[in-house]
This record gives sequence, C-alpha cells and structure tokens, in this order.
Amino acid sequence: MNARKALFYALAILLGGCVPVVSVYPLYGDKDVVFDERLVGAWTGNPDQPSEQWLFERHSDPALKNTYLLALTDGEGHKGLLQARLVKLEGKLFLDVYPETPPSGSNDWANTPLPLNMPFFAAVHSFTRIEFGESGVTIKMTINGEFKKFLAEHPDAVACHETQDRILITAPTRELQAFVLKYADDERLFPGKIELTRKALPR
Repeated sequence: MNARKALFYALAILLGGCVPVVSVYPLYGDKDVVFDERLVGAWTGNPDQPSEQWLFERHSDPALKNTYLLALTDGEGHKGLLQARLVKLEGKLFLDVYPETPPSGSNDWANTPLPLNMPFFAAVHSFTRIEFGESGVTIKMTINGEFKKFLAEHPDAVACHETQDRILITAPTRELQAFVLKYADDERLFPGKIELTRKALPR
C-alpha cells in the first residue's frame, strides 16, 4: 500500500493494510489547540483521482471550540467523519483525529446494524505531524508496523499495550506529548508522507 492510501485509511480509522498507531489519550490539552483558517477547505492527495477529498470545516458544535470536522472520501467510495484538532507543541504542529460518530456511522445506538457490538468498539485518538507550505500541506503519519520495529529498539520510549497485530499507546497526555516532541523529526515515528493540494473548484 502506498503512503498516500495508507494515510487516508489511517485517518479514516479503516483497519486494513497499513494502520495507524492509536492512543487512549489525546495529544492535546485545551491550551495546545489552535485553529488555522489555512486548513479550511477541500484538499486532495491525488489530483488524478477526482473523487478523493479531504474536507476540513469548522465544527458547528460551539462546545467543540477550535475543532475541525474532517470528512474524508477516497477513490473507492469509502468515507470517514472525524473530529480533527490542530495541536501546537513548542512551535511544531500536529493533527489529533478522533471519530465523530461510532464505527457504525450512526449516532443512534438503538438502531445501529449491530447494536450489541457497539460496546466493544473503542474510540481512540490518532495523530500525525503537519506542516504548511507555499503550495499545500504536508502530513506525516505513524504506521503500526513501523512503530513495532521502533519499539523493539526502544521498548521504554512510551507506555503502550502491544498485541500481535496492534499497538495502543496508554501514556497520559503529558507523557505522550513529551514522547512525540522527542521524536517529532524521526522518520521511524512518522514514516508515511502525503502532500495535500487544494482541490480545483468545479467550473
């Protein structure tokens, strides 16, 4: 799976192929969240695929101050709806994403297709590195498989729970921030990369 498609599925929390490292706790405290109007709008990581879109909008819920609503659509029709927060730590920018709706895609728990399964779905955070450039936005992602290799070399780098297939970071927010800042420029933590460009407006 190429980095562009891997990152899409990572942010959409679609568990296939390359999957993200996820965290119980968010990467941010209230004081760390910023809002940048430059991120608002429709973006694509593949100009040759018209149906792919990353749509960032200001969240309509006043209680979710400085939060983006991120609607994702890939070239195969898969969709994701996420809350996204731009996190600024020591001058570096990160994006913390969290599901806007339960995994079923419905907020109506009584009428979900598999209501008895819902308590077993865990809503978790994922995070990426983000940089604004002159022509677009660069997003660097975590990849579960690469992170497992990193942990083999640095088993005490951050508190986490590891199963055969997945890694779940369990460090509280402050410890998570310290870890991410320490390795912010390390490609072993953020090996995936995608360049987002503005989508052309329809004529």
